[in-house]
Amino acid sequence: MKKFIDFILSIKFGGILLLFIAFTTAYATFIENDFGSVAAKAAVYNARWFEVVILIAFLNIAWNAFKYNPIKTKRYSVFVFHLAFLLIILGAAITRYIGFEGVLAIREGQSSNLLMTDETYIRLSISEEEKEYSAEESVLFSPITKAKGKVHLNTTNEKYTLICTEYLVNAQEVIAEAAEGPQMLNLSATVDGKFNRFSLFEGESETIGVNRVSFQAKERQANTIEISSTSEGLFIRLPQDGARLNMMSTDNIPLKMDSLYPFDERVVYQIGNENLVLKTHYKHAQMSVQPSQTEENTGVNAARFILKNSQGKQIETYAIGGKGYVAPANRIQFDGKTFEVSYGSKNIELPFSLKLNDFQLERYPASNSPSSYASEVTLIDNRIGLKKDFRIFMNNVLDYEGYRFFQSSYDTDEKGSILSVNHDFWGMLITYIGYGLMIFGMFLAIFERSTHFQKIIRTKNVYSFTLAFLLISGFSILPNSSASAQTAIEQLENIPQQHLEKFSKIIVQGHNARFKPINSMSSETFRKFSRQSGFKGLNTDQILLGMMIDPEFWMRQDLIKVSNDQLKKIIGNTNSRVSFADFFFQNQQNAYKLDKYVDEAYRKNPAQRSTLDKDIISVDERVNVFYMALTGRFLTIFPVPNLPNEPWKNSADKLDIFPSEEAGFVKSIVGNYLSAVKRGIASNNWGEADSYLDAIHAFQQKYAAEEIKDTAHFDLEILYNRVDIFKQLSFVDGLLGFVLLVLLFIRILWPKNRFKWAIAILVSALFVGFIVHTAGLAMRWYIAGHAPWSDGYESMIFIGWASMLAGLSFYKKAPIALGATAVLTFLILYVAHLSWMNPEITNLVPVLKSYWLTIHVAVITASYGFLALGSFLGILNLVLMLLQSHENQARIQIKIKELSRINEASLIAGLYLLTIGTFLGGIWANESWGRYWGWDPKETWAFVTVLVYAFIVHMRMIPGMKSLFAFNVASIFAYFSVLMTYFGVNYYLSGLHSYASGDPMPIPNFVYYAVALLLGLSIFAYFANKKYPVK
Repeated sequence: MKKFIDFILSIKFGGILLLFIAFTTAYATFIENDFGSVAAKAAVYNARWFEVVILIAFLNIAWNAFKYNPIKTKRYSVFVFHLAFLLIILGAAITRYIGFEGVLAIREGQSSNLLMTDETYIRLSISEEEKEYSAEESVLFSPITKAKGKVHLNTTNEKYTLICTEYLVNAQEVIAEAAEGPQMLNLSATVDGKFNRFSLFEGESETIGVNRVSFQAKERQANTIEISSTSEGLFIRLPQDGARLNMMSTDNIPLKMDSLYPFDERVVYQIGNENLVLKTHYKHAQMSVQPSQTEENTGVNAARFILKNSQGKQIETYAIGGKGYVAPANRIQFDGKTFEVSYGSKNIELPFSLKLNDFQLERYPASNSPSSYASEVTLIDNRIGLKKDFRIFMNNVLDYEGYRFFQSSYDTDEKGSILSVNHDFWGMLITYIGYGLMIFGMFLAIFERSTHFQKIIRTKNVYSFTLAFLLISGFSILPNSSASAQTAIEQLENIPQQHLEKFSKIIVQGHNARFKPINSMSSETFRKFSRQSGFKGLNTDQILLGMMIDPEFWMRQDLIKVSNDQLKKIIGNTNSRVSFADFFFQNQQNAYKLDKYVDEAYRKNPAQRSTLDKDIISVDERVNVFYMALTGRFLTIFPVPNLPNEPWKNSADKLDIFPSEEAGFVKSIVGNYLSAVKRGIASNNWGEADSYLDAIHAFQQKYAAEEIKDTAHFDLEILYNRVDIFKQLSFVDGLLGFVLLVLLFIRILWPKNRFKWAIAILVSALFVGFIVHTAGLAMRWYIAGHAPWSDGYESMIFIGWASMLAGLSFYKKAPIALGATAVLTFLILYVAHLSWMNPEITNLVPVLKSYWLTIHVAVITASYGFLALGSFLGILNLVLMLLQSHENQARIQIKIKELSRINEASLIAGLYLLTIGTFLGGIWANESWGRYWGWDPKETWAFVTVLVYAFIVHMRMIPGMKSLFAFNVASIFAYFSVLMTYFGVNYYLSGLHSYASGDPMPIPNFVYYAVALLLGLSIFAYFANKKYPVK
């Protein structure tokens, strides 16, 4: 037993646990993508076996944190870092078992304090001897796991057990005649044109308007349509005069109130504006559920149960329900009593309420699809007499007494709001303490001399690495009528450059309130809908002008990017880009083809949107961007006189707040200018068009001189757009890095060839390139007004910068590292400029306007640079192993050991940054969405990557995995977890990180080739290492 316990608590088993947890959580993200988040939770995240694994990992970490007496040995950083993980696991456990989430639905003008839980329950209740007995159990059913759930209910005289036997997705309720059972009526009613179907067992009643309908009631009641059953059949008694209409003969027979009449099937009984029809009479009804026999989704889930007493007597029953559904209980007769069985969410009363004063939904002008929505609410707490107004919108959370409310969805009639709610004070607090200790432990590890990290960087005086690492860490937390196609293109090409320059410098205020030149706006706009930087040789300024002067021509050009094949079929064009006209039915009053699909997608909770839903929303936005460019809606170039805080307007806006003279100018100037451009194209006389641009510029200077006084800022932005620093730099870095690697390899193999001056020139050029890269980042920061790592494109160019910094920091003792990082930087910048990445400079959207976001993204993307360097160094080491011979073995092995030390230091630094960045993302998520961890695929894969690299840096302590070969191979393939986190989740899995996602695409072929090449390299290096082992 002692051996078993020692093994469970060993570092070797801890490593196995790390890989096992990484694999299972990664697998769960694919379960979620295919079957939904509930299935992933049921199969993995909330499964009992997974909780046991986490508990064992907790004990393993705790034992190894204290095992070597860290206080006595002064290994404080190791102790603090592992203690932080223990606190984070403890906080997660409190969140799991004590915290809860749910939904609060409110209609305009109404108040509510009823929270519908995210958790689902099975419930059994009974009334006996004027006492209510009930019991419930939390359950999590999914289509891929066995339904498990049991409820025990003890009454005064008996013990009952409700056992779940099966869970049905897409079920349908079935009623059949049986040998025994209660009578039941299947009825339909119409009240003021509204249709309703319902069923009544004996003794039940239902309201259908101003009247109730009862079946076999024991006592007579006012305003009740009474239906009774005798041996002679069914009879009906009306509370007022009515009529009987035979549906077959259309005979209309008057009926007197309080008189008994036969109640027949397929006959309409009219009472005022209420119509009642008997569909079916079951003398012995038996209700059940079964899987739907059609492919149509019924939207109904159900669970089957067995209810039994202590003597073993039992009956089968069922309940309809599920997450987000508080279903009516299913009443059954058993053991001489009436039981109620239910399955689904439950309502919890909050100690305060929210009143929805107004739900606001803004729509795009082209398709009328939603662009944003918000809830104006009043918080009402009668305990302390509090009434306070709040505005809740996407990613702007209301926080009160540990409850966090954030905007989730809305009702179809747009008169109601749906708020997601989270309550988890203690779990969040303990987890945050763990985050703080983790950051403290990282900085201790950097400076504490007894740590393994310090021993590595002191080897051969590799101190410059620490400088690079600290520089990144510090940098991360800084605040921050149509012509032919040929004719139309030629006409735009003939616009004089001088006029285009003047047009490009007109200042526009973007939708996010950032002032920028039209040159930036045209580039960003065209890239948004086309994912291109030009069209048939035209730049984006020419294209924008062309769209406004000849909209019909541009409406029929295939410019709008569509990647999803299913969406292409809906549109009716299988090309990768389609025209604006393709989105509308030409023979149905130009109806929008995506109308119903867009509405359905927006009403879903973001976490429940499928890949198609996301693509529909994305393409719908591109359609609207195209339309707004076509109609000049983006030309918000007119400041409001004497109102500096008022958003700028375009010619199509309401101009009530403008003085009459200025309003007339704004209303007409753009149209006059576009007409002048057409005349200029025809006559080659551009004086009139120039004069209109001068008038617009003068208007801006007159009423917004203060806002646009920094002309150097705008000139710099135009220069930045045209130079395209990072795209040009990528090829320079790649070429110089490749040549440097070739020369260094030759020098290792044939030491007589030093290439001293050639290498010095290449290194100097790379250093200059790094300075240019830094300047480009600084320019982008200055232009945007915030740190340049808020989106996918910016984080990629920052990763490239961090990679080059890491390479330069190692150059003195390992020049080959610089060549490797230069080639790596080329690959990173190349990917950053592929079509799905968006280089637009923007103000931050609400979810990104967070100090925590700035730190989170900077730290985590910087870690990718260090981890990428480790992967590249691993490849170089395997290549060096292949190049060994009897003559060069000693020399090459010295180089392998040197590069492996640098590799290990790089991976440790990257792991520190990755871990802290991941959990800082949890703080950002909590501030933006109201929860710090939700097993979203993006955060799950970041967690997987942390576990993978944690295993690698502990391999030196695990028997059988201590060799340099194993370490270098692991460092290579571990980077695929980074690639999956960064690209795979965004483009292949569903999740909340839509701001960073692009078009779904097939896995590129080069990925398969790269994996095959790396596997082949690893196999050959294994045999080479067997022959010349590196010790």
